Amino acid sequence: MPSITTFTIDVPEARVQRLKQKLELADFPDEVTDLTPDDAWSRGVPLSEMKRLVRYWHDEFNWRAVETALNKLPHFSTEVKIEGFGSYQMHFIHQRSQVTNAIPLLFLHGWPGSFIEVTKILPLLVQGNNSSPAFHVVAPSLMDFGFSSGSKKKAFYMEQHAEACHKLMLSLGYDEYVIQAGDMGCLVARLLASNYGRAHCKALHTNSAFPAEPTASSHPELYEKVKATPLSEDEIAGLGRTAAFGTEGNGYYKQLSTRDQTIGYSLADSPVGLLAWLYEKLHDWSDNYPWTDDEILTWVSIYYFSSAGAGLLGARIML
Repeated sequence: MPSITTFTIDVPEARVQRLKQKLELADFPDEVTDLTPDDAWSRGVPLSEMKRLVRYWHDEFNWRAVETALNKLPHFSTEVKIEGFGSYQMHFIHQRSQVTNAIPLLFLHGWPGSFIEVTKILPLLVQGNNSSPAFHVVAPSLMDFGFSSGSKKKAFYMEQHAEACHKLMLSLGYDEYVIQAGDMGCLVARLLASNYGRAHCKALHTNSAFPAEPTASSHPELYEKVKATPLSEDEIAGLGRTAAFGTEGNGYYKQLSTRDQTIGYSLADSPVGLLAWLYEKLHDWSDNYPWTDDEILTWVSIYYFSSAGAGLLGARIML
């Protein structure tokens, strides 16, 4: 079995100072000035918001305080061997519950997230209550994310992420486990369920389901039922949002899944560009969640200080 070692987040001071230098020298583009308040985010993060956050990142945001807080969590690292790809270092949080018969839970993040997605809910998961089970929580940084290794081989896809996560759970002694996954993590989780189900993966919950529309040939009875059932106003509105996302909101995916190297130069070199790239999604995809400046910059800083590098994170992993 591979050895498991404790892990401490400790970004070199030179990288922290380099970040501040880049922020100080930031140049900003012009923006369209005749947008209405309702359209302020329609072209991306508003210029005034970017300037404000960049100023805060440079002048007030304290990465060392963030490190101290994050390091209170149980971080670990281990070597994972992927068939045909070699060995990688995988970073993960592992919090065991004190509750008898707690369930091993593999918690998979998405993009533009990281292991930090689990931090707020972690105490609730390990404690459980009268109506909810308790869990032994394992929250890895997927390869290319956070403080796990990056893969420089073009064929490292979801299948390899699933293999890495499964081997991690086995190395921790969890022969059977359940999964929670969202966004990109859902794609990894579906492979875990299909490849290692029955014997190992006992249940899967996701907040990012990708169901296939029933057809007359695939599910004839369900197809007829769907055709005969009128849509509610909420469902019609939801379909409208889905259509709008297809025409206005998924350009990032087309870029990352086709020319990831091109966008990678900007994300690796410019913390301002990285902030704009990620913050737009945090704003648009979180249902009016009241983000604090420190939360936004913590999420983005984890990308900037990642082991794989900001230009690689969330790029070819999206394919």
